[in-house]
Amino acid sequence: MRWRLTLCLMLLLLQAAGFPSFHQGGHVGGVRGSLKPGTYHNLRLTEPIVLSKGVYTFINLEMKGIVPPSTKADMSGARGPGLWIDGLTATSVRFVDCHFTEIENGTVLKLKGKVIMENCKFEGTDWKIETLEKGKPNQNVGKTAIEYHQGFGITITNSTFQNLNYGVVLFGSSSDFTKDNSIRENLFDNNEQNIRFKSNYNANHKLELKCNTFTTPSSPAPFTTRYGMWVEAGAEMPDIGGTGNNGNIPPAANFWPVAGTSNSTLSPWPVTALSGGGGVEHWFSPTGWETVHNLTTEFWNYFSYKNEFLGPFSNPSGGIVYFDQTVVNRMVRSSSNQVIPTGELYDDACSNFGQVLVFPTRPGHSQDSTLTAKTNLSGKTEGCLDQNIPNPATNSTTIGYRLPADAKASKLELFELSTGRIVKLVGIPVSGQGQIEMSLTGLPAGIYGYRLLSGGRAMDWKKMIIIR
Repeated sequence: MRWRLTLCLMLLLLQAAGFPSFHQGGHVGGVRGSLKPGTYHNLRLTEPIVLSKGVYTFINLEMKGIVPPSTKADMSGARGPGLWIDGLTATSVRFVDCHFTEIENGTVLKLKGKVIMENCKFEGTDWKIETLEKGKPNQNVGKTAIEYHQGFGITITNSTFQNLNYGVVLFGSSSDFTKDNSIRENLFDNNEQNIRFKSNYNANHKLELKCNTFTTPSSPAPFTTRYGMWVEAGAEMPDIGGTGNNGNIPPAANFWPVAGTSNSTLSPWPVTALSGGGGVEHWFSPTGWETVHNLTTEFWNYFSYKNEFLGPFSNPSGGIVYFDQTVVNRMVRSSSNQVIPTGELYDDACSNFGQVLVFPTRPGHSQDSTLTAKTNLSGKTEGCLDQNIPNPATNSTTIGYRLPADAKASKLELFELSTGRIVKLVGIPVSGQGQIEMSLTGLPAGIYGYRLLSGGRAMDWKKMIIIR
């Protein structure tokens, strides 16, 4: 009994001296006051917390299904959900390998100082139409991952934002010394608004937005439209990306949702063989998707690679278009295996976080596959596929095929056997016998199907196994 009293006294003395209470793993409940500065490993928080002034590092922090007290926190300013972590007074916060899951309402992080976020995940509860109906609890209350009030800059890399109303909300700064912000190589999946630029304080924004993947479902329900970037009226916007010339930063290289091409029935994305050449003039976006919703009257540019599909954008500000997409005469390469047409200027821009970024090349080429045509066949021979070698496969596999002489618009698709979702596509521009060496990097282990199509008709299909 005496040793327990001694231990309690020692802990009280340490806390009085300014040491943090929770440095190691464990579940922490009932924390509504300030959490002292320090480095925290494997912390499991079950209640909202407030960070004091100082420097924090959270490694493998987990918060799940937090129900915060109500505050004025939603986009309209009405009475709405509260905060999970209030870090407005913290000088610097770093999050590494942190997970915030079962987000039903509220803002997870509200920050202002210097912020670094690496390999974190924000996952909202699955969308349910009934929660958005009139008179229901939490009616469109707003699930927000990060609300950042301009401070010393925020850097977000290799992180996932999923099933949210708002992914990252950037509040502007009235200062001419606005710090640079970077959102790079992240996955934004199934969110209503992925990045929102606020118009407070005259809203000077600075942002590097590069190598991110944005996805949206085939139907925008329970919303009318989903958005990549929502820019409020009065927000003073930066140019995103650059020309890549004279030492300038290269274009943006983000992958925005694609539904298919205007002269093909290919759906859903990814689309890797692009009809019409090396540009993106024949691509279109999914129903209910808008890449840029621009309400500001401040002129700004989005610099894209010429094989970077930006998707639709709107300028509801009136007769003047205050936003412009500037297409730079360069291409972006997703991986060292992607085939770039001879003579094209290109950059190796991205390291493919989350899933392989699929930028278009041209018919007959996949972003990471090699096609070898061997001999021509004559007559009405039916098309067929060989079993892939090796099988099971790990990083790559080779698939042999045969196509009759009259084959047209042929392609090989690799798809998830459980969902039917196409994960690879290689156009085959010539008939005959040949083989395709296909990269499997970035694909999870499992059973996949691959099929040979010609003229819109499936000619043959087989299964393959990917192991890790």
